[in-house]
Amino acid sequence: MIYIIADVFYGLLVIFKPYRKKVIRENIQRSFPEKTERERRQIEHQFYRFFADLLAEGIKNLSISKKQLLKRVTVENPEVLTDLYEKNKSVLLVSGHCNNWEWLIKAQHLLFPHQAVGIGMPMTSGFWNKKVNEKRSNFGMKVIHSKIVNDFFNTNNTLTATLVLADQSPGNSYKCYWTQFLNQTTGFVFGPEIIANKFDQAVVYFQMIKVRRGYYTYDEKGKKIATLASSTGDFKNAAGNSFNLKKGSWIYTFDKNCKKTGTRAA
Repeated sequence: MIYIIADVFYGLLVIFKPYRKKVIRENIQRSFPEKTERERRQIEHQFYRFFADLLAEGIKNLSISKKQLLKRVTVENPEVLTDLYEKNKSVLLVSGHCNNWEWLIKAQHLLFPHQAVGIGMPMTSGFWNKKVNEKRSNFGMKVIHSKIVNDFFNTNNTLTATLVLADQSPGNSYKCYWTQFLNQTTGFVFGPEIIANKFDQAVVYFQMIKVRRGYYTYDEKGKKIATLASSTGDFKNAAGNSFNLKKGSWIYTFDKNCKKTGTRAA
């Protein structure tokens, strides 16, 4: 049933009223200047198919059971976090908005021995902010406001695995790491490595890999952070590798990669 809904969404997004068509095409054009027009159109349609599935899976996320979730989200190498837990090490899980990150948010506390933590900014709507966070946390994740991160870790006495989706546009372009990503100058936030260094946490880069429609596996690789720029560069490379596995499974709807160096991001 869920993917009948996804197919309807796909038709609406592509045929009836193309969703953010201009922005999506511009992002794909900038990211893949070496591709032919036909190849870029293929990536565009792959994206719309992925996005339709993501919307439908988002609806399913409101009512999915533990049993269903653990059937659909698995871990390729759970020993990475288990080993860190046995070494009494808290962890930052760092990735980007690729494939279904919401199902990982909901499943995280069920998959790993650490207490799951999510960092976020509140939504504009107080009603939806409360509803979304309730659904994200109903299997055990703690959702905390980004402004109280330091207070939380200063007082926390449990081993945590904190999820950070680090491909978001930085709020202040003077406080980020500028590099080339997808053939354009892009700013990456310094947040993960600041937290990791300040609170002596390990960093695990991961990617959500789509096995087949509606089924994902979580693949991770442990790494201890060294310096600000080197770690952010490592994430950029990891994100690029993940992105190249499935070009259509990235979010092209936002103008994330067009912020000019030395200006404040919108």
